[in-house]
Amino acid sequence: MASINKRGKTWNARVSYYDDLGNRKFINQGGFRTKREAQEWANQNEVDLRTCLKSNIFGMIVQKR
Repeated sequence: MASINKRGKTWNARVSYYDDLGNRKFINQGGFRTKREAQEWANQNEVDLRTCLKSNIFGMIVQKR
C-alpha cells in the first residue's frame, strides 16, 4: 500500500509491505516535482514487490517438495 504526501514544495511516496517473516517494511522516496510522479513511482514499486514476493513464495513451495 502506498501513501503520497507533500512536504514543502516536493512530493514524497511511501510503499509498505510485509516481508517473509511478517514484519512490516517501508520503501520511501522523496523529491518528486508532481504528485503524479510520486504516484507512478509508488505504483511501479508495488508491482515490483508483488512480483518479487510471489516468485519468492513460489520458490519456497518448489524447494519444499
